[in-house]
Amino acid sequence: MTPLTTRQRAVYHLARIYPALDQDALDALAGRILDAAGVHDRPGSPAPPSPLPGSDEVLLITYGDTFLDGSVDGEGRPHLQALAEICSDYFADVFSTVHVLPFFPSSSDGGFAVIDYRRVADPLGDWRDLGGLPARGLMVDLVCNHGSAQSEWFAQFVAGIEPGRDYYLTADPEADLSMVTRPRTHPLLHEVQTVDGTKHVWATFSHDQVDFDFTNPDVLVEFCSILGFYLAHGATRVRLDAIAYLWKRLGTSCVHLPETHQVVKLMRAITEAHDPKALLITETNVPHVDNVSYFGEGDEAHVVYNFTLAPLIVWSLIVGDGETLTNWLGRLEKPPAGCTFLNFLASHDGIGLRPVEDLIRRRDLTPLIDAALAVGGDFSAYSAPGGPRPYELNVSLADLLAGESGATADRYLLAHALMLSVQGIPAVYVHSMLVSPGDLDAVLATGHKRDINRSRVEIDNARRTLDGGWRADVSRELASLIRVRRAHRAFAPEADQVVHVLHPKVVAVERGSGADRVFALHNVSADAVALQVPDSFGTHDLISGVTLDRDLTLGPWQACWLVG
Repeated sequence: MTPLTTRQRAVYHLARIYPALDQDALDALAGRILDAAGVHDRPGSPAPPSPLPGSDEVLLITYGDTFLDGSVDGEGRPHLQALAEICSDYFADVFSTVHVLPFFPSSSDGGFAVIDYRRVADPLGDWRDLGGLPARGLMVDLVCNHGSAQSEWFAQFVAGIEPGRDYYLTADPEADLSMVTRPRTHPLLHEVQTVDGTKHVWATFSHDQVDFDFTNPDVLVEFCSILGFYLAHGATRVRLDAIAYLWKRLGTSCVHLPETHQVVKLMRAITEAHDPKALLITETNVPHVDNVSYFGEGDEAHVVYNFTLAPLIVWSLIVGDGETLTNWLGRLEKPPAGCTFLNFLASHDGIGLRPVEDLIRRRDLTPLIDAALAVGGDFSAYSAPGGPRPYELNVSLADLLAGESGATADRYLLAHALMLSVQGIPAVYVHSMLVSPGDLDAVLATGHKRDINRSRVEIDNARRTLDGGWRADVSRELASLIRVRRAHRAFAPEADQVVHVLHPKVVAVERGSGADRVFALHNVSADAVALQVPDSFGTHDLISGVTLDRDLTLGPWQACWLVG
């Protein structure tokens, strides 16, 4: 069968999103979308090359104003220039791509209540400053489920003015909403007074973040236009934030609906038409089986966030148990060709607990939650049948794992070694590189638990942290570990992965094949563990640079990546 062109792909997906449209209407809508996205019709390819990068792809996750050279109100130079300076001076050969979290004008939620999708917020700089970051790749968020209640579009909705008048989803407060999956505990609908009377808008995440109505094709055209704008302005990776909730239909869970998947497939076609090497990434903080559904049949997201990995690694290190993680990794299906996971430990959000609900019993999560509370962290909940359940931990990863004054820094580094070794593209949060403590003052000031992990740092203070002291030592070791990982082809996203069962406290992962093969061993406990390295593997450790004995004793929280 002849592969579909970009336009034919668009029509195919649109027919499944809007089945009531006839062929002429579908053709016209596809034309509008491609024009708005700035792409031309491309012939189909029977076997497109994989867009996935090699082992040297490691992302840095950061806000554009993490580093301040002047006030947050914009005095001094633009914050993106301060970020570029820190990246250049300390991380130039550590990261290939920088994920700058929403850098647009916004009203709440750490930038995810977007006011203007095409403008860089004034104190940060402009699109030229984003292009000036010392990395070959730029990752941008497309926040398409919801927008700010303080935006011009929402003002148009209230005033009954096009186009915003028809951009937002409303519902009857008397409707049965009991089946709707909720990631938050606040009321789903928010009452708003408009020129047309009282309306109740749908607000999945907060009342300041109002959900768009994608049953209106004009909304889809708008967001495909924004996607094209980002790609035209240098984005090489686009993250679809909270995409699972995009399409709603009463009488369903309103999450992971078929129309949502078709929208992602359409955006994949647009992304490939712009740049065959660009990656579309879905962010869906849900159980694993739902998460991986966004690979489709290799025709949807190139990359999905591996939300299960972070809580599993952290829990394993807190309780000293490697079996649960080993068993899960052993059952993990390889993604379709040209697709992979995005692996991470910490981010601007908390450490999600929903993805491990089917792996760790609720009572067995208690040691992890208690450990977070003991270091000044907290957790948030979501609504579920039977009452609220833990949704995520809100805690500094350094506080949780590295301990006071770095007493358990090896545990912190071991967590990252595990994350870096498994199949996928790794991403490291900027505050993990700074080994930052939790910002309790920010939480008290704002009342938002997630602000514990979103500190803004004066650039001189950042330099002092990275130049000396135990945090600097840990940061340098972590940077060295990333460099080792980037240099070895066995860690490429599509390289083979085989999980070995050697010891209940050791997670053993074989990556690559032939001459490009690494046997990665990780002791997740505080105890020394004696092992026999199988004869089929070498004994030279990439991390320490030392050749080890085949009768090997792994120290507490020690990692060895063996070659030879």
